[in-house]
Amino acid sequence: MVKMNTEMKSVQVYRRGAAAERKGSVSLPEGRTRVQIAGMSEYADFDSLKLFFPEKVTGNNIRVINPAVEYGDEEKPSEKLAEKITLIDREKEVLEDQIRLWKENGTFGGKAKADITNVESYIEKLPERIMTITKRIMDLEREKKALQKDLNKALEEERKPLIEADLYASEAGTYPFAVQYYDNAAYWNPVYEIHTAGKGEDIEFRLRAQITQTTGEDWKNVSVSLYTGNPSVSNSLPELSSVYLEIRPEIKARTMNAPMMMGMQMAGSMMAMEDTAVEETVSFKRIETPEAEVNDNETMTEYALSEARDIFTGDEGTIADLQTFRIPAEYQLIAVPKKENHAYLCAEIKTEDLPVMIAGTAGVYLNDAFTGNVSVSPDMTEEKFRISLDRDERVQIQRKELRKKSASALIRNQKTVEHEYEIIVTNRKSEEIKVSVTDQVPVSRDKTIVVETLKTDGGKADETTGMVTWELTLAPQETRSVHLAYRTGWPKDKDLQEIRGASGKYCPQCGARVTGRFCPECGAVCE
Repeated sequence: MVKMNTEMKSVQVYRRGAAAERKGSVSLPEGRTRVQIAGMSEYADFDSLKLFFPEKVTGNNIRVINPAVEYGDEEKPSEKLAEKITLIDREKEVLEDQIRLWKENGTFGGKAKADITNVESYIEKLPERIMTITKRIMDLEREKKALQKDLNKALEEERKPLIEADLYASEAGTYPFAVQYYDNAAYWNPVYEIHTAGKGEDIEFRLRAQITQTTGEDWKNVSVSLYTGNPSVSNSLPELSSVYLEIRPEIKARTMNAPMMMGMQMAGSMMAMEDTAVEETVSFKRIETPEAEVNDNETMTEYALSEARDIFTGDEGTIADLQTFRIPAEYQLIAVPKKENHAYLCAEIKTEDLPVMIAGTAGVYLNDAFTGNVSVSPDMTEEKFRISLDRDERVQIQRKELRKKSASALIRNQKTVEHEYEIIVTNRKSEEIKVSVTDQVPVSRDKTIVVETLKTDGGKADETTGMVTWELTLAPQETRSVHLAYRTGWPKDKDLQEIRGASGKYCPQCGARVTGRFCPECGAVCE
């Protein structure tokens, strides 16, 4: 039996899992040789295993075996190491007992006759004896720590599967070989950064990768390619089954809690940057890895890293720079005073300029200062995508309710409520600004509920969504106010409820969210 070791040489890392290639060499005599190939991790997919040898070598009886088969009745390396650790623990206990006995025998108060010479000799020897024993205990602890590290490594190796095969060489020689397999203990996640100086500058969109593997082996000097997708579990075409409609038995209506209003895009607040003393003669530049070579394959994109990497097992992951996009952007100040009394500097870009795979959270850097994190999961079917860059503290917003008036109309048997709000915008900058302010009026989903817009002060209203937008231009230190007023009327004997959140409709019978004609909960028709 010939034992063959391998080294990881290249990996193709998918979003979940990696196609690994290991290489090695073996000296074979002419004829048949049974070999065992080590190196695969315990998370390898054995069905994906492939062996590659030169043409002069053929093989059969290829199988994956449990490492315990290799040792049989022999004592495993881990067992030998565990025995050594146990012996060290026993020796430490004996030495600790010796220290205790030396200290106890140093008490002469209970002895009838204590020779002064012996007492003096004992006192002189006691510190040296205790120090000698203590040093030995410390040496044993260091030895145990090293053995424990070897034990953990041995246990990992013993869990790794072995490839066993019968090889046939047409002539004696040393032959290189390769092992390929799919490993489930590796993955990569995209990391995004958005850099801009604002004021008409392009957005710099940086795509980076965090590569992580937990195979139990450090990958040293490995060629790495990253893929934006995953190998398909099944390539079978999807098939539709027939859908049959039946009348569902009547069920008791239930009450549904209204969905929560979607939050603002900004996920983090501006981090304070402390001044650092730097010598004037020294300038610093961020260290970045060379960007990857981008290849658009049939079903996914490949990022081939230009340099070999070290990817250590079980750590927080290795960062690699993949690609940088410069995207034209239009900048504007956006305010939603119903949610927050602040204006945000936003960049609007075309979705067609974004990488198709983008989805997640990006760190935003405005003039190289970190301002927070923002969601970057655009709807690629939309023409444009808006990115919130930072909150502008020099634009002050205030929203005040001026009036809320309720009344009942006896003839129409209706109840009405009138609302009026004032929105005040102040420009504390030394330059002119343009700010887009958005508020809303409710939208009726019921013919018996009537919503009438009374005042918008020039705001552009969208009847479908109820959004009202003002495009304001303010001179330095100027304050401007706009008003929004509307009236809501509904049957007096009915209770009015507000449903906040995404567009859609709700079943009038049970209140469930409905995306089609029929309620998925109770089966009612929802026109």
